[in-house]
Amino acid sequence: MAEPPAGDPETEPTTLGSTDDTGFLYRNRAALPGIHPGPSTPELDTASIRGAPVPRGGLSFRHYSDVETLDQGGMGTILHAIDTDLGRQVAIKVLRSDAWGMRELRRRFLREARVTGQLQHPGIPPIHELSTTEAGEHFFAMELVTGKNLARILRERAAEGDEAIVSARRELLGWFLRVCEAVAYAHSRGVVHRDLKPANIMIGDFGKVYVLDWGLALILDEAAGEGRVEDPTGGLATTEVHSSPRLTLHGTVLGTPTYMAPEQVGGRIWAIGPATDVYQLGVILYEILTLRVPFVGQTTDGILAAVEGGGAEPPSRRAPHLGIPASLDAVVEKAMAHRPQDRYPGVDALRADIEAFLGSRELSVVSYRPWGLFLLWVRRNRLASAFAAAGVAIAVALGAVIVWRLDRERAAALDHARAEEARREASERRGLVDRDL
Repeated sequence: MAEPPAGDPETEPTTLGSTDDTGFLYRNRAALPGIHPGPSTPELDTASIRGAPVPRGGLSFRHYSDVETLDQGGMGTILHAIDTDLGRQVAIKVLRSDAWGMRELRRRFLREARVTGQLQHPGIPPIHELSTTEAGEHFFAMELVTGKNLARILRERAAEGDEAIVSARRELLGWFLRVCEAVAYAHSRGVVHRDLKPANIMIGDFGKVYVLDWGLALILDEAAGEGRVEDPTGGLATTEVHSSPRLTLHGTVLGTPTYMAPEQVGGRIWAIGPATDVYQLGVILYEILTLRVPFVGQTTDGILAAVEGGGAEPPSRRAPHLGIPASLDAVVEKAMAHRPQDRYPGVDALRADIEAFLGSRELSVVSYRPWGLFLLWVRRNRLASAFAAAGVAIAVALGAVIVWRLDRERAAALDHARAEEARREASERRGLVDRDL
């Protein structure tokens, strides 16, 4: 992996797939035409730093105590701390010490805080404070989210076996719906996440679902209207903002290769929008269903080439042993369409189809035959179907009893008629004998 050029603090980050849950690394992309090169850093061993004291002696906070390291990514370090003013636990994000000198990374760090701070939704952790340490370094404090990220949950499900995977499907799809709700809200505010993946989805201890890490978010409208997120380029970050209204460099690859949309891989910045998040949600849905990602490769370039080539194998064929319904194949295919205009028109449409699947209703991407519609009705109306089936069974039983009784009565009447006929014939024979005598 190439080292970044010396003295170049303004290189662009590229998020790569990694073995840890952060996934945010840097990599030289100069090999691809039109791609801005980025610096390289080694993968991080987050397990070794979890719970460790803050490594920098000069990093201190005015009203936060008991500061410990929770996690570390390619750009920032997440700390656990106690807000001494309010007596509550918080998470604090600070730039990694080796990123302090990178002006572009500082700008992105501040932008993440300001964008996230304007997204007020139950599925997006709120920002409590954006400030500086006593040494003058920027940090932001946010809600401390406890639980597991979806990437870890999927790994645990995979280790439990096929039966556990299938039985957990409805719960996983329920969490997926909550993710869609948060992303749809962000879109309504003019914000595209651009880096949706299981590692950025947290399932709280009490089932609450959060979408994390808005550091690569794209603001669609520089001139913010009412109810839309403002472009956070003023104040502390005024001198550090690139001239592009989309706050990204033309032709730059941003995202995690395994989950990137084709337009991201190709550096087609102008094509990135809500449909990009729809694609990434489709990849997450694929992984929920199969516990595998749709595109793999020996190298990052191999993964990117596979993504840009498209044509992912349907989930039901990728994992035939998991009994994945064809209707969910159709949902994934629609969400992951190669061209943005061929995908769902919005996250709400994708969410509606998953809700329809869970509710045994018709999906917009499936053509149904009459028998299929009847089966959906039966699944949707299980109680009514059970009563109907019981009614049919009772009717059949009563019918059988009635037919049996009618047969018995008919046989008895026939026996009676035969007996009467025999008595009549016997009487006639006795009359003939008497006459002869």
